[in-house]
Amino acid sequence: MGHLCTFLQRYGSGLSSTLTMPSLKLVFYLSDEIFTINSPILVTINAQSTAILKIEWASDRSEETWRTHFTQLENHQFVSLGLASNRGTGLVCWLLGSF
Repeated sequence: MGHLCTFLQRYGSGLSSTLTMPSLKLVFYLSDEIFTINSPILVTINAQSTAILKIEWASDRSEETWRTHFTQLENHQFVSLGLASNRGTGLVCWLLGSF
């Protein structure tokens, strides 16, 4: 585990950060939840590049949690062109409320 962690940190440090985008980036999102120990992990990736734009352990997968998730992406210069998902309840509620 220690060797793998060191390798990933070294490899990741050479990649550009999605937290420091110099200008707006138009992205088609793919978003979903995965679960570990009965807790959701919210994931949003760029459909074109499959780069993970945001991954976070969440307390729930409610509309408000998804709103915060996407607001943080917007704060980091990502603008959504659209979204594909499995239509989870909280995600759909956020989507309907965002229009």
